[in-house]
Amino acid sequence: MLAVQPEDTPGVLAYILSILAGREINLTEVISCREDTQVVIDEDDVSETFQLLNEKLK
Repeated sequence: MLAVQPEDTPGVLAYILSILAGREINLTEVISCREDTQVVIDEDDVSETFQLLNEKLK
């Protein structure tokens, strides 16, 4: 669980996307609304993406 609520913090989506771009993880689609953000990625990148975001968003 995040300590900061993403919907109340400007730039959260940009931060998440920059983390993925920095590792050259391509997105197929991004679905975002006030309380939820979903990213669709290639199946081969799932493990790395999960680990990376889990580390960076603690």
